[in-house]
Amino acid sequence: MKIEYFVSAVLLLAYVGACYFLFYRQAMNAYANSMVGNGPYYSDVLAYIQQAMGYRSGYTFTYPVYFNMIAFCSLFLPVEVSTALVTTLLCGGSVVLVAYYGRRFLGSAGVRGSAAGGADRASAGVLLPFLMALSLHLISMLYLPTGQWHLNLNTRYIGVFTPNPYHNATYLAVRCISIPAFFLFVELLESYEREFSLKKGIWFGFWLLMTALTKPSFTIIMVAACGLWMAWRLIREKFRNFAGTLRLGCCFIPTFVVLLTQFMGTFGEQTESGSDAVSSLYRSLTGIMPLTGELGVTVAERYPEYLGTGMNFGFLDAWKIVCGNIPVAILLAGAFPLAAVVVPAFENWAAKQRGEAGSRVDLEPGSDVQGHAFGAAFGRNLLNFSTLFYLCGLASFVFLYERGERFIHLNFSWGYMHGLFTLSMAGLFLLVKGTVRHKLGRAILWILYAAHLICGIGYFVYLLMGGNYQSF
Repeated sequence: MKIEYFVSAVLLLAYVGACYFLFYRQAMNAYANSMVGNGPYYSDVLAYIQQAMGYRSGYTFTYPVYFNMIAFCSLFLPVEVSTALVTTLLCGGSVVLVAYYGRRFLGSAGVRGSAAGGADRASAGVLLPFLMALSLHLISMLYLPTGQWHLNLNTRYIGVFTPNPYHNATYLAVRCISIPAFFLFVELLESYEREFSLKKGIWFGFWLLMTALTKPSFTIIMVAACGLWMAWRLIREKFRNFAGTLRLGCCFIPTFVVLLTQFMGTFGEQTESGSDAVSSLYRSLTGIMPLTGELGVTVAERYPEYLGTGMNFGFLDAWKIVCGNIPVAILLAGAFPLAAVVVPAFENWAAKQRGEAGSRVDLEPGSDVQGHAFGAAFGRNLLNFSTLFYLCGLASFVFLYERGERFIHLNFSWGYMHGLFTLSMAGLFLLVKGTVRHKLGRAILWILYAAHLICGIGYFVYLLMGGNYQSF
């Protein structure tokens, strides 16, 4: 056991060291990149530094937690060091939290154990959950080394997206805080209809509120998925679970209040207008999508959604300007997580046709190595809710977009990327646990996950070497 802790600690130090190097380089090059364009270590961090220092960044940020952490550290350290340090600590914390919940899950008794090619209680240990967590923070979209122009995709990242966008510090920050909220809700799903755990409910409400105050991209999707799940259960149970649903719903009240205040003031500030705004849009699209004709007329005519403020409904309005083949992009970004849903479902269907037992995602009652067992329905709830969360993130990106200066930012893609990460996490947990019974299904899933991991390591190294995510 000691050697497992030691190896895990060494790997964690290597990971956070690489993250600090990357984030520090991004922070140090932020001002230069704003002057000369998309240079080495290009990222979104300049506006975050300006916000943390109290300067006018040109954007409206209504979520103060991450910026206040940087501002506090900046009392003692240079702001670039503070930004890199805070982001690194949150990335490291995310790995540790995923490893913690992975160990709890693997340590729960049952689910076929090693007989299905999965990890049982005795073999879970510390190192295996940590390796799972670390790999989840390195996976990316699938891509071809020679480029993807023949797939009608402009770049490997833009328009395809990844569960780990290391160029956006606020996404990485909120992910660390979102993990407890996500798992606490899945735990609450097992018992809230019969016996509501006040302690878990309070902690869930707290962490969900913190996600809204760090970056609401996760919170919006989480609230939507939770609401749909609870409404479905309420209707299915014919309102017999109304009391439990009401108690769980009360946990959302502080978050609802914060979200309302955030979105009431989000779109009020416009930093550009007229020809300057059109020129900014053109610069953002340069190298991604060729434009012809007179600049001021062509862009305004082609993208009328750019005009105005607020959110609007549409169908792929924002996504299609950076991606020429969205179905392929969805498959490249989500090959493993989607397969992690389809393969067990197909196994169950095929087994039912033969009158046999299919895949099992339910845990047998038991205690893990720390005495905190997940209940019998946790595995099923984890997969089903992760799938719903992913679908909500995908739907928000497909049907919603922001008007005005934010249109080109594709901000609803962040919820989609959170969905990619959570569904990948659930898929890996269940795959290692041994829920897929047949060798062919396990082989397919492991091959796809290995491909995501190899591509992700290559993408991470590319960023470490100063690569620009926009031209990857």
